[in-house]
Amino acid sequence: MRSLLFIIPLAVTVLSCKSEKKQHGPNDKKYQLGLHIGNEDTIKYYYTISNNTQTILEVDGRKIENSNTTDVGLLYTIVKDSIGNTALTIVYDSIHVHGNMNNVEKDLDAANADNSIDPIEKMLGKIKGARLFVIMAPSGKILSIKGYDDIKANILQGLTFKDSYTQNTLQQQLSKLIGEGFVKSNLEQTINLLPDSTVYVGDTWKSSTSQAGDISMKMLNQFTVESIDDDFVKISVVSKILSDSSKSSKVMGYDITPNLKGNQIEYLVINKLTGLVINSTINSTIEGNVQAMGREIPITIITKKTLVQKKI
Repeated sequence: MRSLLFIIPLAVTVLSCKSEKKQHGPNDKKYQLGLHIGNEDTIKYYYTISNNTQTILEVDGRKIENSNTTDVGLLYTIVKDSIGNTALTIVYDSIHVHGNMNNVEKDLDAANADNSIDPIEKMLGKIKGARLFVIMAPSGKILSIKGYDDIKANILQGLTFKDSYTQNTLQQQLSKLIGEGFVKSNLEQTINLLPDSTVYVGDTWKSSTSQAGDISMKMLNQFTVESIDDDFVKISVVSKILSDSSKSSKVMGYDITPNLKGNQIEYLVINKLTGLVINSTINSTIEGNVQAMGREIPITIITKKTLVQKKI
């Protein structure tokens, strides 16, 4: 049996939000926070996103360890339209993937695609320079995302696969890098996080979210305002994670039934003036088992994700 490579990208959709206000004294300072991208005609930000996933499986008494690190550089160009919405163009500037499966390492870089014979590395080269187009409401709500179909058609054109395993691997990487879940998750992580109300240091609020990917997950999140100064808002997010048994899951072409749960903690630094995330670190551990091909497979997934923004 081939090793199953499980990847759970952080593709987050907010389902509900409930604020829990604490009692504050008359001298406690309150803050009105929100999304204020600015009134410049064109604003550009560069985001560097690194995602490391370590997966440990036990199959027939044998431990299988896989690790995968994906580094992506994204250029955001933001333009306000005549009715107050925000038009955002996302350009894939750099992509680097490093994997280790059972001590066999593989290093793939979009910059090397022209001279590569590896189909996945050639795919990365076709993603480099690709554009997605997003329309957002003033609140940060995503109204539309376009460009997926054109990118996918360009990537798959002319590619041939020596086996179904390679084809499935490529399609999975493609979904991770340009899929709607990847884009929405990073927009949610960087733009639409603050509550639409005044807050104090120490305030908390909760949200329930869904995590779309190869395996659908539910998350219960608690946000806490740790500190606020003249420039930055620092927030911590503690999450409980549980696999969503109501949705079917398929990994590498295999139908699976997950039974997973875990914990996640995130630390955010937000620009107080714009409301945009400028730094984020996420650590999560998910454990349990999946049923695949008539077997119950114990699995542990350890993920670390970082995001850094700079204005250009």
